[in-house]
Amino acid sequence: MLTTMDSQWSNQQKSGASGEFAFTESMTDMLRDALMNNSPYILALTFIVSCLHSIFDMLAFKNDIQVRSLILCAIFSSTKLIYNLLFVFLISSIGETKVHYRE
Repeated sequence: MLTTMDSQWSNQQKSGASGEFAFTESMTDMLRDALMNNSPYILALTFIVSCLHSIFDMLAFKNDIQVRSLILCAIFSSTKLIYNLLFVFLISSIGETKVHYRE
């Protein structure tokens, strides 16, 4: 497994891949140490926990979007109500100024 990783990374470096996605020697050594010095059960558990964390993070983001949309609907409906009341008040006040009462 390590020989195939080494050959793929060396081919990547030979092809001129650079930037943030290219592996350096220190990165390959660190990954090799992590794979060789840790138990496969711990690595599998870490992978499962990372996947569960990602799933719960996506669900929390979805829920946050839903809550924010409900809050925005409530805010916009209340502002619509305020504008409607203001409009009715202005119309009624204009109508009252034009009416002259006889005494």
